[in-house]
Amino acid sequence: MSHALSAIDLALRGDAGGLSFLERTAAIYVLDAATTPGKLTTYGWWNFLNDALNEVERYEASSSPPDLGSHVRLLATITRRVARRPPSSDRRLIGTCLANASMSHMHLLASPEIGQFLVQNNDEMRERNMGRIASIVFDFSFYRTNSIRRSAFSDPVALEQFCGVVAANAVSTGPDAVKYLIADWIVPSIESLPPYAVVAMMSHISIEAMGKGCPVGTKAVIQSLLETVLKKAVGPLMTDALRESDGGYSVLEIRDTAPSGAKMSQRIAALSFRALESWCRSTSTGIVQLRQIFSSTNINILETIADAMYSDAAIVTDAVSDLLDVLLDFCRRDSKISSGLDIAQSLLGMMKHSNQLDLAQQLTSENRRSKIIILSELVSAIGLQRFRFSERQRIGDNAVCRCLARMAARILLEAEDDIKKGSMETSLDGIFDLLFKAMSHPSLDVSGIALEALSAFVHSEKGLSTRLLPLLQGKAIIPFHLVSGEDINGFEEYRNFRERVLNDALVACYEGCGLFFLESCCSAIEEFCIANQSSHLPYQFEAALFCMIAVSEEIAKPLRRYQHDGSSLINVDADAQQTSSFLERIVSALAKNAFSSTSHPLVMARMCIFLNKYATVFPLCSSENTFETASELALSSFNRSLEGGNYDAFLDSCDVKSPLSESCNALQQLLRSCPAHFSAPSDAF
Repeated sequence: MSHALSAIDLALRGDAGGLSFLERTAAIYVLDAATTPGKLTTYGWWNFLNDALNEVERYEASSSPPDLGSHVRLLATITRRVARRPPSSDRRLIGTCLANASMSHMHLLASPEIGQFLVQNNDEMRERNMGRIASIVFDFSFYRTNSIRRSAFSDPVALEQFCGVVAANAVSTGPDAVKYLIADWIVPSIESLPPYAVVAMMSHISIEAMGKGCPVGTKAVIQSLLETVLKKAVGPLMTDALRESDGGYSVLEIRDTAPSGAKMSQRIAALSFRALESWCRSTSTGIVQLRQIFSSTNINILETIADAMYSDAAIVTDAVSDLLDVLLDFCRRDSKISSGLDIAQSLLGMMKHSNQLDLAQQLTSENRRSKIIILSELVSAIGLQRFRFSERQRIGDNAVCRCLARMAARILLEAEDDIKKGSMETSLDGIFDLLFKAMSHPSLDVSGIALEALSAFVHSEKGLSTRLLPLLQGKAIIPFHLVSGEDINGFEEYRNFRERVLNDALVACYEGCGLFFLESCCSAIEEFCIANQSSHLPYQFEAALFCMIAVSEEIAKPLRRYQHDGSSLINVDADAQQTSSFLERIVSALAKNAFSSTSHPLVMARMCIFLNKYATVFPLCSSENTFETASELALSSFNRSLEGGNYDAFLDSCDVKSPLSESCNALQQLLRSCPAHFSAPSDAF
């Protein structure tokens, strides 16, 4: 390989010299006075890029070209970073280069015309390279899927990066260059340009325009071109790509048997949604405004989003999920503005209304009604995906399942206020069914998303908490394949899920169905105490105790309000009395077990944590024996721990101390909660 590709090859292999050369070439210019005596030239990244492109084309013209795909990707990545540097910065770097070389080559730089000539040559080299890259990305031959010999420039990742190069160069050059590229070049010629290049270019232009270093006036140009880009470029290409993708092929991101043409259509569809997302983000456009923009075309954007939900390609559904996140974020912002105007209207109710305030109030009211209609359509659309969710789960398509759960959760949470007000114009059964199916998914990435959304509705939706509780209890059981400790990362992920997401969901579920929650957990613990020993029993037992520990603070708070008088509670309501009876049943069952089921270190440690958490509640129970029994359990666990001492290191990964430590903590808390009980000698101690 010649010098340019050799340097890239060394960098790809991790060579420090190759990486340093590329970094320095991208950052500075050097003066070349030796190659052609008497003729000064500068050498920087644009010269290096020109040499590299020449070398790639020369190698590909040979009979057996090497694989240069990785080289072209790295070349495009660095070029995009350099293209973000405005031409004025390039000129300053040339000036710095000439100033540094003036001492050794003063006789060659005596004329100021030489400096201007070098700057002009570099500008021309930059423009020449941009034209060359544009000719590559807009060349249909690089998008042919049936070609026997594929060029390194045909790599979709490299093509997208090169589109980003052109976009970054236009944005860094100034707003006039952006307007010229879009309005005078791409949009008028859109029928004769590759769709992939168009949507990639549009996506990267808006992404680059959101940068903090973009020239003044760029964002205003992006705002002015919004409707033109969406109506004439992104929207039509998006609907065409969706129509051509997923032509009866499933799991195209997993199987390699799908036609590459279908894969390209999916890439175009995904990039179209990415472009739509970035343009909406850069112009602060919400879903109500987006629908209004497309209302004058034959594109129904909500139907397009609903169609994209049926895609079998994860890249498409993931792009749709990101788009909905952006659109609904701005929708929420508009809702806050509407609420602010309502407050202002109420404060000015006794004063003379201004026409501007009345007009703003009217517009926000219309937007609020439109938002409810749009959210109702989205709820209905994602609800229909509940049937397909089961199919994708059955064939192991976790990526699409995650995207569907993510969309359902985001839509449901955005519609939360309207659902609680009863303003929604569609049934919620479909979206809830989808989220419950996602809740049962074995992947924590999927079930965790659904769980956070469902937890927000356990108070408002009748019967939701009782339906959710069995699923939460099942998720609390440590998966048996993680018990061996071989999948350390997997168990760490599960532990974080259980201690954070699941814990919060259990608290919300208890607040929605308190007595049912206690009855279910109490019955489970009683059953485990008398069950036959099995390899799974300790982890089921530990999960039941974990559920009770998760809600300990919520149970203890109301009970602490009551004062203990002898052996009974005074002025106690029926719910508090029932709660007390459940705790008595649990402690009694644990004591009768005599460590036949609680001898497992994990169960014993979790039992001691349970006694610790409820230590302040046991003295308030109707039966005095409850506190005494709990104390005996803690002491017995302490004694048993002293006898054993050899505990599985698995406890450390469960974020649980040894039974000895936990029993000490339980005894300490029990002593603090009722020191009078320990003042007299007892046979138990």
